[in-house]
Amino acid sequence: MNMLKPIKKQVDSITYDNGGEFAGHVESGKKLGANTYFATPYHSWERGLNEHTNGLIRQYLPKKFDFRDVSGKKIREIENKLNDQPRKVLNFKTPREVFVANRIVSLHNALVSLNQATELAKLLLSEAERSR
Repeated sequence: MNMLKPIKKQVDSITYDNGGEFAGHVESGKKLGANTYFATPYHSWERGLNEHTNGLIRQYLPKKFDFRDVSGKKIREIENKLNDQPRKVLNFKTPREVFVANRIVSLHNALVSLNQATELAKLLLSEAERSR
């Protein structure tokens, strides 16, 4: 959950599996301001990206591997490898490239809005001073 906080504005929804480990879905959805959903049991096609990502992770950690035996460093290594691997669905860009590009666009839009608000405030102050 804490890993998603810095990007919570970009998290619109979360689709969970039906495992008991997701019992806190309501709280996590509220913390992120995201809608939460559950996939229909045994309908793996409803979670295509999730299933694909699980397959990519299995390249590094085989099935039945005890995740408690994985260090944080190893997880970050795998995360970086996956985020730097080009994907056909992203026009052969990496997830990191797409994420950074989207963040830049979001920041640009925020700056444009801030500049517009600043200009409007200046205009209103100017009009208020003239009407005195």
